[in-house]
Amino acid sequence: MKNLKKYICSALIAAIITTVSAVSTKVDAAQYPSGVGLSAHALKAYTEKWQYVWGGTTPGAVDCSGLIATYYGVGGNRTDMLSVSPTKGLVKDGIPRIHGLGLHQPGHVGIYVGSNAAIDARSPAQDIVYQNAYTKGWVEWFKIVGVAYPSDGFVMFNNQAFWYENGEYVINTSRVIDGVTYNFNEFGYADKLPPDSAYEMTDYSNQKAFEESRAEAEKKAEAEKKRKARRKAIAKRQAEHRYDLQLGNTGNNVKAVQELLSKYGYIDDYPEGYFDKNTQTAVELFQEKNGFEVTGTMTNDLYEFLSDGKVSSNKEGKDVLVLKLAVMRLFNSDDSAKDKEKAEDTSDLVPFLSSDGLMSSVVKTFCENDSSK
Repeated sequence: MKNLKKYICSALIAAIITTVSAVSTKVDAAQYPSGVGLSAHALKAYTEKWQYVWGGTTPGAVDCSGLIATYYGVGGNRTDMLSVSPTKGLVKDGIPRIHGLGLHQPGHVGIYVGSNAAIDARSPAQDIVYQNAYTKGWVEWFKIVGVAYPSDGFVMFNNQAFWYENGEYVINTSRVIDGVTYNFNEFGYADKLPPDSAYEMTDYSNQKAFEESRAEAEKKAEAEKKRKARRKAIAKRQAEHRYDLQLGNTGNNVKAVQELLSKYGYIDDYPEGYFDKNTQTAVELFQEKNGFEVTGTMTNDLYEFLSDGKVSSNKEGKDVLVLKLAVMRLFNSDDSAKDKEKAEDTSDLVPFLSSDGLMSSVVKTFCENDSSK
């Protein structure tokens, strides 16, 4: 019996969707874009067969958030309307009976148009879809920033009158309003239309509070936007200096430098991911061989040069390059105590010599015996 009732309800909703009439709303007391107005906007997109276009925000060509944003620019943060909303809840707990609520699931938003139905700009294959709100897999509902929702009174959507009390339209009940008895079915439809003047009396007294919450939400969204911009700037600066490396540094960036130095024959033995003395000397050999200032420190520009495949290989003649570096240290230093000490210390070059050959023996003797003395 329960399943039969559910089936009948779904069939009724389907019938409502397939017999959509000309979009109609009545002028009411809302001074701002309203929920019923947004619902009518979505229904218009459906009846006019708007197309789905990713990133689209032009009437006739919209994506899911564009469908909302094309209604007076409402929605706040277009890429995350849910986060800036001051009021939200879970669909599994039931969608409030309010026209023009936002619906959200990861990566997608839609519009609840009342009577258990929703409209969303779905995909290039489906464009604008109008269906039962509980069959899409929506996760959250939320009040859309910039949209006013009624507290009490009549609204009209799709030529049907709805009566709101305490912020939601009533269903399965009767009300005597201004001496007239109205019956409301399970979808909230009144059995008769009230006079046009009734819509002008609709209470939007909660609108001011909502606008204040909207302003606060937008303020938070702007602050979050600035935080993201700062984080992006910091990440950019870090990326720009990622390969500014020197003795004592550690990490995958050091490992990447070492692997390239090894590839081109500038280093054989090194502690992976640690910028040790051997790595420093390998950087010096690379700098000397390729015409850079010899500093023993790595920079982003040097790493880019190492990575582009145009590096002069050091597979041959390593001993000559080591000797040249040793001599350069001895004769190109200034008179400061630090530089003099560095110039007189050439023992760190010994591990870079080849294991055989007369030239390596001569260079090794030169480095170990400190010829400067």
